[in-house]
Amino acid sequence: MEKSVLKSRQRKAFSLLELMIVITIMAVLAAASIPSYIKYIQRATLAEAVSILGDYRLALGIFWNVGDKLPATGDVLTGTPADLPFGIDVTTNLPDTIESIKLTGVGNGVLISLVVDANIFSTYPSNNRRIYLGAKISDNRLVFACGNLSTDAAVPTDFGFIDRSVLPKNCNYNGVNDWLLN
Repeated sequence: MEKSVLKSRQRKAFSLLELMIVITIMAVLAAASIPSYIKYIQRATLAEAVSILGDYRLALGIFWNVGDKLPATGDVLTGTPADLPFGIDVTTNLPDTIESIKLTGVGNGVLISLVVDANIFSTYPSNNRRIYLGAKISDNRLVFACGNLSTDAAVPTDFGFIDRSVLPKNCNYNGVNDWLLN
């Protein structure tokens, strides 16, 4: 009877080898999943930014329908999360994922520039954390384009997102500035 009690008491913990194997497996899984998780967070942040641009798209449509014009100097575009005075960088009352937003005139229309916060995109310089919403009047209706400002957004000095794969499909137009100038 005493031998069976000793046998059951001998094996109550994992061996060092078993613990090392489990820790190694967990480290490999973590190393493989962290880049995917970061990309997921980046895409979610950009989806929120595009959603905010969608609110301003609606506000631009209302502004155009009411005033029969696009915003210009002295106008304020009422929208969420903050009102946009024409030509002024707005940095307050914005979600944590948004650094700033600005409404300006370009070519035949207006441009809303949204800068995504650096915490999520620490590897991107500030000029490559921008999403643009352009609006212009074409055939007596308001049309929009969302995406990169430059047609060559693969160059780090260009404005927009270098890695277009992180941009949502509904905001992946390359060359909003050229589109506004035509």
